[in-house]
Amino acid sequence: MKQVNQIIRQRSRRRKQRSAANSTLGLGLAGTISLVVVTIIIATTWFYASLTKDLPSINTIPALLEPPDGLYLKPTIIFDRTGTHPLTILENPAIQKREYLYIDEDHPLPQYVIDAFVAQLDPTFWSHPGFIVRNWKTTTPTITQQLIDKLLLWDEPSSWKRELREKLLAIQLTQVAGRLKILEWYLNNAYFGRMVYGLNSASKVYFGKSPQDLTLGEAALLAAVSEAPALNPHDTPKAAIERQQIVLDNMVEYGFISKEDAQNAKKQPLAFSQPTPRKEEFTKSFTDFVENQVAEIIPPEIFRHGGFQIISTLDYNLQVQAICTQRTLLSRLSENTDEPEKIYGYPCETGRLIQTFPLQSPLPESLSTDIIVYNQNTGEILAMAEHNTEKNPHISTIERPVGNMTTPFIMLTAFTRGYNPASLVWDIPENTLETQPTISNPDGKYHGPIRLRIAFANDYLNAISKVLQQIGENNVIITSQRLGLKSIHSPLLPKGESASLLQLIQAYGTLANQGEFVGWKSDSSISEEQLEPISVKEIIDYSGNIWLQQNEPEKIPILSQQISYLLTNVLSDEVAKWQSLGHPNLLEIGRPTAVKIGNSPDFKNTWTIGYTPQIIIGAWAGIPSEVEEQQHLEISPKISAALWRGMMQYITQDLPPANFPEPPGISTIRVCDPSGMLPTAECPTVVNEIFIYGNEPTQYDKLFQKIRVNRETNRLATVFTPPELIDEITYMIAPPEASEWMKASGLETPPTEYDVIYIPETIPHSNITSPKMFDFVNGKVDIRGTANGSDFISYRVQVGKGLNPTSWILIKKDSHTPVNNGHLATWNTEDYEEGLYAIQLIVLRKGQHLDTATIQITLDNEPPVISIPYPENGENIPYQTGGTLTLRADVSDNTGIAQVRFYLNAKLLDSFTFSPYATPWKMELGDYQLRVVAKDLAGNSSETILHFNIVK
Repeated sequence: MKQVNQIIRQRSRRRKQRSAANSTLGLGLAGTISLVVVTIIIATTWFYASLTKDLPSINTIPALLEPPDGLYLKPTIIFDRTGTHPLTILENPAIQKREYLYIDEDHPLPQYVIDAFVAQLDPTFWSHPGFIVRNWKTTTPTITQQLIDKLLLWDEPSSWKRELREKLLAIQLTQVAGRLKILEWYLNNAYFGRMVYGLNSASKVYFGKSPQDLTLGEAALLAAVSEAPALNPHDTPKAAIERQQIVLDNMVEYGFISKEDAQNAKKQPLAFSQPTPRKEEFTKSFTDFVENQVAEIIPPEIFRHGGFQIISTLDYNLQVQAICTQRTLLSRLSENTDEPEKIYGYPCETGRLIQTFPLQSPLPESLSTDIIVYNQNTGEILAMAEHNTEKNPHISTIERPVGNMTTPFIMLTAFTRGYNPASLVWDIPENTLETQPTISNPDGKYHGPIRLRIAFANDYLNAISKVLQQIGENNVIITSQRLGLKSIHSPLLPKGESASLLQLIQAYGTLANQGEFVGWKSDSSISEEQLEPISVKEIIDYSGNIWLQQNEPEKIPILSQQISYLLTNVLSDEVAKWQSLGHPNLLEIGRPTAVKIGNSPDFKNTWTIGYTPQIIIGAWAGIPSEVEEQQHLEISPKISAALWRGMMQYITQDLPPANFPEPPGISTIRVCDPSGMLPTAECPTVVNEIFIYGNEPTQYDKLFQKIRVNRETNRLATVFTPPELIDEITYMIAPPEASEWMKASGLETPPTEYDVIYIPETIPHSNITSPKMFDFVNGKVDIRGTANGSDFISYRVQVGKGLNPTSWILIKKDSHTPVNNGHLATWNTEDYEEGLYAIQLIVLRKGQHLDTATIQITLDNEPPVISIPYPENGENIPYQTGGTLTLRADVSDNTGIAQVRFYLNAKLLDSFTFSPYATPWKMELGDYQLRVVAKDLAGNSSETILHFNIVK
C-alpha cells in the first residue's frame, strides 16, 4: 500500500497537470472567440459602411417638395430647341399652380382625411418604426417606405441591399422628421392619375374644392385613387366608387370611423368636376416621342412629376411652316378659299411655294397627312407635323404598307452584289422563274431592255422583281433591317410590308449621310446597330443640374460611301424619272435633290421622301383607318409630293444649291444605253454612267449589231447573195424570252434563216462536207470533202474574209491526188481576224475546166469572258439560318454563248443557255470553291475560279 504522503503528492501533480491543460485550452478558446468577435466587428463595420455608402440624405425630400424652391412644385416643361417656346407642360390643365399642403395646427385638415389614407395604405402608421416585419418577412411597404422609394431610391435596382437601405432610411426618417411630417410629404407627393400630383391638386381637379372641404366619402375615394391612379373618377368613375367602398370598410375595421359613418358616406352622392380639356397642341406627337426618349434616361414617374426643363430638337418655325403647308394644300385641293394666313400667330410663309394640281376624284374627308423634317447629319428631328382627321396622334410612328418605297433597298443590296446603275435588266412580261408571277409596272407597260438606273428611277417593278429574285429577298430584308426597318419582311413586292414615316426617313437619311447610321443609342436598343432619331438636346432640372446633354450623335457605318453615292445619284437623276413623271414635275425644285415617290398597292398610303446634302424631308398622305366606306378610295401620290415640295423649297430657299459630294473610288465613263457596255458604232445612244472603281465594263456592246440582209428575201445574206441586194441593218439582239415583247412592241427582229435561193447545187465530184455551211469554227479547222472525177487534174483550197471576199488566201496548194469524201486541207486560224469567211474548193479538170464549191463560216477564236461580281474572292459571308446566297456571273462573247455551268466544290450546281447567269444556293457553313465554265457557239471555253467562306 502506498504511503499517504506519496498519494497526496501524486494527486497534487495530477491537479497541476489538469490545471495547466485547462489554462492552455482556455487561452486558446479565448483567442478564438476574440478573433471571431473582431472579425464580426470588422465585417459588420464593412457591411454597414457598404450599406450606407452614398445613402441619400433625408434632407432631399423637403428640397423636392416644400416651398419656396421645391423642384416638384414646378411642372416639367418641354421646350423647342431654343428653349424659348414651351411645347407642352406636363401638368393637368385644371391646375393653375401647384400649392403645398401643410398639416399642422395653423393648417388644420379634417382627421377623417388623414385617417382615410392611413387606413388604406398603412393602418399601423402611427406605431411602427418606419417598416413592418412579421414572421421574418417584410409586409406591404409602409407610407414611409413608399415615400423613400419614390423620392430617394428610385434610381437603385431592386435587391436585398436596396431593401435594407430603404428600411434604414425609414427608421432614420421616422426618428428625425416624425410621422406627421412624413404623412404631409406623402400627401404632397402622391400621384392621383391624369397628371395630378398631390392631394391639394387632386381635390381641386376631381371635386373642385380644397382638401379642407372634402367630405368623408370624397376623402375615401381620393385615398383609393392614390393607391391605383389609373382608376380615377374621370377615367373609370365606377371603379373609383367601388374602391371608395373598400376604403370606408377599412376605416371601420381599423377603428377610424363607425359603421354608421361609413354607411352614410357610402350613400352620399359624389359630384365629380368635369375634366378640363387640354389646349390643342400642334406638337402632340413630337412631345410624346420626346417623353418616350426621356423615359430611357429618367423614369416617367420622376420627370412627369415635375422639376425638369427638357430642351427638344424641334425647330419651332419649321413646325409652324409644316402645318401651314398641310393646311394650305388641303384647303386648295378641296377648293376651300379660306386659306390660313397665320398659324398659331405666325405668318404662313409656305403658301406661296405650294404647287397644286387637278384631282381626278374629290379629296377624301378621311385624308390624313404627315410631314417630318430631319437633319441627317445630326440625327435630329426638326419638325413632326400631323394633320389627322381622326384625331389619333402618332401617325408618324404608325407602321403602314410602304409598297415601292422598298425598291431603293433592293437596289442597295444589288449594288453590294456586283450590279451597278448601268446593269442591263429586261422589263418584259415573261418571267424566267416560273414559281414567281409577273409583277405589273405602275404604267401597265413593259419597256424591254433598260439600265438598272431607269428601272429604279421609274419603279418598273417587273424588272426590279427579276433583280430581287437574283439577289435573294432575304438579303434585302437584312439590308433593310440594318437601316432600322425592323418590320420589313416577305413579300417585299408589291406590298413592301410595313414601316413608319419616321423609320423610312431615318433609313433614307443613312443614304443622305453617305452610309452612316446616325442617332441616339438608348439602353433598350435591341442591337448594337439600332439607333433612334434624336428628339432631346438637353435635360436640366430647376436647380441647374444637367441630366443629359446631346453633343455628338452616335454614328455607325452601315454602307460604304461609294454604294450610298450610287443610289443617291440615281435618286437625284431628274432626267431618268421623266419616263414616268414627265417634265416638269413636282419633284423638280431647281436644285440637286435625291427624292423617291411611292405608294402602297391599294393607294391608301402615299409617300415622298427626299434629301439634299443639308436636310431630309418625308411626307405621307393616306387614309388612317380601313372602314368599309373607304375601301374604294385612292390617294394620289402627288399629294405627298406637293407637301414635300412646298416644305423643301421653303427650307432651302436661302441655302446655296449644293451637289452631293462624290466620294473617292467613283468613275464616270461613256456606255451604250441600255446595255451598259462600252459603245460601238452600232450603239444608238451613248450616255455617261457612274461605277465603283474596278466594276467598269470591259466589253463592247453586243445588244445592237449590224447584220447583212437580202432586202428581197429578208433573210441573212450569204456569200452567194448578189451584192446589189445586200443591206446592212442594225438590229437589237434580244434573248429568246423577249421575242413576244419585241413583236408586241413592233420591233424588227433579225432574220434567223440564211438566204439559200442563190446557193448553187452540190457538185458530186467537187464539194465541201465539213465544216457545214454557216458553222462556227476555231483553231485548226479540218476541211473535208470530195475532189475527184475522170477528168480530175488537181485541186486547191482558199479562204476569203467577209461576206463577199475581194481577195483570197491559199491554204492548200495544188494537189494532184484526188480525194473522195476525205481530208482536203487544214486551216490554222490562229493568225486570222475573227468574223465571216468563205472557204472555197477549186477543182481543175481537163480542158482547163474549173469546178468551185464555196461555204460560209464564222471564225471565232476568242473564248467567252467571265466575271463573278458576287461573291468576291476570299470573302467571308456571315451565315444566316435558312438564308440563300445568289451566285452570279457576267458572261459575254463576240459570237454567242452556248452554255454556262456553275460548279460548287466540283459539283455541278446549275446550267444555263442564256442570261441571267445566276443561281440561288442555300447557305451551309464551310469553305467553298466556285467554278464558272462558259462555252461559246464556236466551241471556245473559259473558266473562272474563286473561293469564299460561309462563317458564323
